[in-house]
Amino acid sequence: MIRKIGTLAITLSLLVASSLQAAPLSKEQQFEIVQTVMIDQNTEIKKFEDGRIAPIDNAKILNEEQLNKILVQMNVPTEEINNFPLGFKKKLVERGGLYVEVNRNFKEYYNDSQGIKHEVTEGNRNNIQTKVSRDIESLKAPGMVNLLSDDSVSDGIFTAQTYVFYLGKTATNAEFKYDYYTSYNWSRLPANSYTDIIAQSWQSHTTSVASNGAHNWYPDWDYYCTPGYTWVQDSYGTNLKNSIGGSQAKFSNHAVCEQYGALHNEVRIPVTHAGETGQFIATYAHPFIGGLGYAVMNYLSIDFGFFIGNEWEMINTFTIQT
Repeated sequence: MIRKIGTLAITLSLLVASSLQAAPLSKEQQFEIVQTVMIDQNTEIKKFEDGRIAPIDNAKILNEEQLNKILVQMNVPTEEINNFPLGFKKKLVERGGLYVEVNRNFKEYYNDSQGIKHEVTEGNRNNIQTKVSRDIESLKAPGMVNLLSDDSVSDGIFTAQTYVFYLGKTATNAEFKYDYYTSYNWSRLPANSYTDIIAQSWQSHTTSVASNGAHNWYPDWDYYCTPGYTWVQDSYGTNLKNSIGGSQAKFSNHAVCEQYGALHNEVRIPVTHAGETGQFIATYAHPFIGGLGYAVMNYLSIDFGFFIGNEWEMINTFTIQT
């Protein structure tokens, strides 16, 4: 399970306590609201009949305890909440919505110097590690990233995770609104540190209406990663590319201390697919040398072509709202 996920640069909205400025609700939302929940004596939230909470406009002034209680109301599991950094908690509460249970199938690959893509399993891990060592030696690289050891996509250095949140319907009731997130974390600098790419791809009936994200890193001003410094956030900006069926972002994997981030897409799914299986794929590419180009993307397809290095894929399925 991921330990950190990135703070995203997203424009968000909210509705909170009487002590805060409340955002006006649309006529449709007013009819849907069925419950007011008191988070504490000064803070209340509104819940819709489908379980969503209304967006909260000033979530930045809430403390972590208040945010955690609101995330519980959004059906986020406690274990997930404990893994979220504070900034991500604020963004989720600002957007509101409802946590969606996702079935995740994690796959790990090694792309070798001969252009062969190997799926890494417990049965062949040692053999693949030998190939990695040989490629590293031939590249004269200083070291290697240890291959992942379990299906949580985590080796103690790198972790990744995906999330889905349901945001309700569009004004015409013709489409469902969802947020897709793919997050990653490096607890320290990998030996092979160049430019990495994170990507998401979805079904042909799904349309993205917004994409954004950021890479965050902790500075090593004193060379010891001493606590107390301010995290640096680099928006993906022009390095974020959108195409048919997906989006992807390229960023420099350079921080000596911890670094993390997330790619976000807000998508639409026609209500004619209610009750069906929703799906999106997330992939993280970590090359051992520079020069990795953007992936060729299509619906449920992410292809980086030839490169030497690690690749982690997460196939995500969930039940579309009914």
